[in-house]
Amino acid sequence: SEYKTLEQRVYNFISKYAKPDDRRAMWELLTTVLVYSTTFSMAYCYSGPLQGWVRLVCVVVAGLTRTRVFVVFHDMAHHNFFSNKDANAAVATLLGTFCYTPYSGWKRGHDYHHRHSNNTDRKQYAQTAPLTVQ
Repeated sequence: SEYKTLEQRVYNFISKYAKPDDRRAMWELLTTVLVYSTTFSMAYCYSGPLQGWVRLVCVVVAGLTRTRVFVVFHDMAHHNFFSNKDANAAVATLLGTFCYTPYSGWKRGHDYHHRHSNNTDRKQYAQTAPLTVQ
C-alpha cells in the first residue's frame, strides 16, 4: 500500500544513523570537548565584569556539556561512535578523565549490566539495578 506502517516509517527515518560516520563523530567530539573545556576554564578563571553571573552560566553549560561527554563516552563503550573499535576504546579512555570515570573498569561493569539487566537473581554492583519488592 502507499501508506507505510509507523514501524516502517520509523525504521526508514533512523536507519541512516545505524552506522557510525567518522567525520560526524569527530566533529561532535571536538565541539563537545571544546565547549566543555572552554566553559569549565571560564568558570574557574573568569574575573571580569559580572563575574558571578558569567561563572554561573559557565558552570551550568559545563555541567550540561559534561553530560554530553558522558553520552559520547557511553556510545564509545558500545563501539557505536567511531567505526573502529580500537579508536572508540582509545578516545573513551581519554574522555574518562573528563567524566572522572576510568574506562576499562566502567566498561566491564556496563557490559555485565547489559548481559544481566533485569535479572533479579543477580546483583548489579556497577550499574543501576532493577528495583523489586523482595
